[in-house]
Amino acid sequence: MKNLFDRSKRFISENMNIPATVAFSHPMIEIDGRQRVRIESHKGIVKYSESEIIVNTLTGTVVISGDGMNIHSLLDDEMMIKGRIDGVRYIGE
Repeated sequence: MKNLFDRSKRFISENMNIPATVAFSHPMIEIDGRQRVRIESHKGIVKYSESEIIVNTLTGTVVISGDGMNIHSLLDDEMMIKGRIDGVRYIGE
């Protein structure tokens, strides 16, 4: 049943030009230089320090490394991280 539901969402997404990030709740990760990272569709914070922030998503884990980082804004499904960003790594399922 889940497979049929996923195929239906994919069909609707492709035929109605709806981005996969919206149709499938995939995370959208936006990096702005080395100063900011914005994550949509997050599912919570696993670890938080000035040098490493780990965030859960529906499809895996995002690890942001850097220095002097802080969570500038945090909403139910969106967050903004600021500081010196040295790396962003995605660990998928």
